[in-house]
Order: sequence, then structure tokens, then C-alpha cells
Amino acid sequence: MASNSATALLAATQEHPRDATDEAIRFSVIILLASLVLQRFALPFGGLPLNVVGPIGLVLAVYYLWTGALVLDQRRVAALLILAAASLLGTLVSVALSITRLPVPTWTSLSQFLLLCSFAVVTFRDQVDEKRFFRAVNACHAFIGIAGILQFAVQFSGLSMFTFRGYAPDSLLYPDNSWNDAYQIPGSHYMKANGFFLVEPSVYSQVMAIGLAIEIVYFRRLSRLAIFSLGLVLSVSGTGWMVLGAFVAGAVTRMGGRGLAIGIGTVVCGLLALGVLSVALPDVFEVLLSRVDEFSSPGSSGHQRFITPWWVLAQAIEWAPWTAFVGLGAGTSERLILPYQYGMSTPLKIVIEYGLPALGAFFALFLAANRTPGQSAILPAALMWFLFTGTYVQFPPILYSVLLLVAVARLRQSPAAAPQ
Repeated sequence: MASNSATALLAATQEHPRDATDEAIRFSVIILLASLVLQRFALPFGGLPLNVVGPIGLVLAVYYLWTGALVLDQRRVAALLILAAASLLGTLVSVALSITRLPVPTWTSLSQFLLLCSFAVVTFRDQVDEKRFFRAVNACHAFIGIAGILQFAVQFSGLSMFTFRGYAPDSLLYPDNSWNDAYQIPGSHYMKANGFFLVEPSVYSQVMAIGLAIEIVYFRRLSRLAIFSLGLVLSVSGTGWMVLGAFVAGAVTRMGGRGLAIGIGTVVCGLLALGVLSVALPDVFEVLLSRVDEFSSPGSSGHQRFITPWWVLAQAIEWAPWTAFVGLGAGTSERLILPYQYGMSTPLKIVIEYGLPALGAFFALFLAANRTPGQSAILPAALMWFLFTGTYVQFPPILYSVLLLVAVARLRQSPAAAPQ
């Protein structure tokens, strides 16, 4: 009798979970806060560092699936299966051919890649009001924004709050040189703001740009607009401006007159923030403007991030013409021996390691979702953030954050002032 009662209670819980929308919001806030606060912490995973947010997110997804607040999205389950098949095929082909000049694929990298991508298959059981969802999201972003502004300001009192080295055990942090958490502004005594918790100033700039895009679409609160705009400029990083530019382009081209107004408002916010910086810290302002020239400067961050990946792809295809179809195998893209330093963007990393079919399935993890017009307005900025501002495919804090915003979150339009 007791066993039957327990079974009935479990079934009732799964069919009618405690307010599924509240649970979905709770899940979202935990994921976002973990992704923002725990970025610098990693554990060894078969010789590779695995950010602690990875297992935390997967455990949370399983728990909320069990409670019934989350369900599986069949479209993205199918995309993940195709991605697994394509990436496994590419790795097997590369192992079988075993070309001397190419690095050996790593099964650890493949397993980590697929495990982290599996986060994409969940979605909210019930639709959540979009304003309620994004209000919670931007509360998390504002916390990091304020942390970065305070971090930058305390430099003037002689304090330094830019790295966890010496405060947390090295065994729990990413290896040295994995990220530039403490980065001095060239020609200045100041350090770029990294949001205190985040791995790089560039990541801080990207988070501020996403927060600004959400705020402009939904709320337009002056205090939050000021936080995100100021945080963006104090990062002294170019990638956040690229994210903001993608948002403006997407809004103008997809939202008609409202999108034009949003685009103009975003540009005004950015110009005001730059104006304040040019008056308060002119040296820092000049450094920020000079970053535009990095695309044509070999050895610079911008050149390595956006130009050299294409050189690497061309070289990989020259060495192994089948690269575009099945790739060179898991974990090979960053271990090629080339006569220059290079970076890697997410799409090109996937093509080089697994081929174009895998890239198509990977895109489906982000695009196979029903979005509100507001979510769709944020989509270009989110994709720019994840795909083109760094190699984040195996960095769960950003992978999970972007998937949550554009795919996992199943939202409904707010009854009043819904984006058109």
C-alpha cells in the first residue's frame, strides 16, 4: 500500500509539478549565477580543464527534468543525435587515416563536447512570461555590472581585485595563460574591468552588451542602462561592441519602426558612455578606439581571434581535403603546428574538427526553438556573442547562458507592451 501511494505521489508530482514557471525561473537564475560567478573555476577532466559550471548545469537539468519543470525538446534531441554521429564519424576517420603532420584526436575532448551540448535538449515545461524571465536575467547581469564598475573604481585607492591567484587553490583554477583575467590597459596604469568574477575583460564586455540589449528591448530602466553602458566601456574591449552591433543590425532589419527606434536608442547609449569615458579617462578612451586597427595587425588579439582562424581552415583543407566533410577529429584544431600564432572561432573549430554536417546540427541546437519577438530581437546578439567573440564551445558558462536565452527558455509574450 505504501509503495503504491509513493508511486502515485511521484506520478502526480511529475504530471503536475509545483508551479513549473517558478521552478523554471529558479533553474534559470541558478544557471546564470553559476555561469557568472564560477567562471574561473575548473577541474581536470581526462587532462583537459572542465569548468565546474558544466557538471552543475547538467545535474540541475536532470533534477528539474525529474521534478517536471523541464521537458525534452524533440527537435534538439534529434539535432544532438545527428551532431554525435557526425562528430564520432569525423574522429574515427581521422584516427583511421592517421596523417603524421596532424595531431591525434582526443576522445576526452569529444566526450566533453557532446556532454556539454546535451544541455540544449531541455526546455521549460510551461511557458514563462518573457518580462518576468528577462527581469531575473538582467538582475544577474546587473550584479556583475556593478561588481566590474566597483572593481575598476577601487584601483584609484591602490587596491587590486582582478585575479583569484593566491586566494583560491590553484588546483581549482584554470591553468596559467588559459585566460587573461588581469589585463593592464596599454599605456596606462589602470587595469581593464573584468567584472571581478569573469575570466576576461572581453567576456565582461560581452555580458554587459547582452544586458544592455535585453534592457533596451524590455525595460529601458535608466539605472540599468547606465550600469551596462559604463561596464561596457570600462572593459576596454572590442568584442562587446560587436555583440551590441549585431543587436542593432538585427533590430533594425527585423523589427520595422520599433527596431529602428531601438537601434537609435542603443547607439545613443553607446555614444553617451563613450563621451563620459573620453572626458573622465581620455587615455583609456584612446586605447579603446585604437582596437579597431587590430584586425589588420598580426599578433594582436583581434587579428588572432577573427583573421587567423580562416588561415587555419585553409591550411587544414590543404593537408586533408576531406576536412570540410568530416573534420580532423576532436580536439585537433588548437594543436596544429603552424608558423604563426592563431586563435579559433567556434564555427571554424567545429568545421575543422567535425566537418560542415556537424556544424549544421550544432546550429540547430540554438535555432530549433519557438521564440517570442523579443527573444528573436536578442538572438543576433546572443549568436554573435557565442559564435564569433571567442572559442566557447567547451566553455559552459557562456554555452549554457546563450542556450538558456535563445532555446531552453520557452516564453510567452507579456500581455502589455509586448515587442512587435
